[in-house]
Amino acid sequence: MRKPADALYRDQRAWRDLQEYLPERLRLTDETAPAEEFWEWRGHRVHLDRYVNPDAPAKIVQHHGVGTNGRQMSLIVGARLAQRGFETVALDNLGYGLTQLKPGTVPSYEDWVDLVVDFLTYELSRDERPIVLYGLSAGGMLTYHVAARVPQGNVARNRRHDVLGSAQPKGPR
Repeated sequence: MRKPADALYRDQRAWRDLQEYLPERLRLTDETAPAEEFWEWRGHRVHLDRYVNPDAPAKIVQHHGVGTNGRQMSLIVGARLAQRGFETVALDNLGYGLTQLKPGTVPSYEDWVDLVVDFLTYELSRDERPIVLYGLSAGGMLTYHVAARVPQGNVARNRRHDVLGSAQPKGPR
């Protein structure tokens, strides 16, 4: 499959325009924006925003809701967590953001779950730091289903989830 030139958020104006609604101290600059990369998965090219920190005690893998993307997660929470010493990764889920779908694909929710389970396996192959899942809205529901599917001990279990807007007092342990 021929790969199109990779589109990157750093070259787009739309996400920068969103920042006008944030206090200046929360805005990203070219120097504070995350590194961008693509991860190959089952013929798809999944876009990742990553704040690399090999000395971080844990990685926080972020999942957006319906109608958003990984860059918005980096903007609202990823950069703040990185400033506090964590490594963060925000995925553009299948059908969202800059992720490139294999031609003819109509992704399902189950594909999203499979994607994240496989991504966690990939991340654990890179190093053995604990992984924490963070999800916003539908991304919270996704983290819940992923945490239920991954082998025990592969991900730090969330204590709270935002599952389609309703806070749950306790998540799976």
